[in-house]
Amino acid sequence: MPYWIDSDHVYEPMQVAICIVQIMVPEENICFRYEGSIVITKDDCDVLGNAPMKITEL
Repeated sequence: MPYWIDSDHVYEPMQVAICIVQIMVPEENICFRYEGSIVITKDDCDVLGNAPMKITEL
């Protein structure tokens, strides 16, 4: 089983995870996709990039 669908997988320090969020509203012809890279550290994680992590207006 691939690790990305294995709920028992434990990420190790210095591994990178990609968080992908996609919102679609077809009846209004709106699609939003966000991809964020996250580096797992020993005690936490670091979000790479400088894009805002919240939507204030569509």
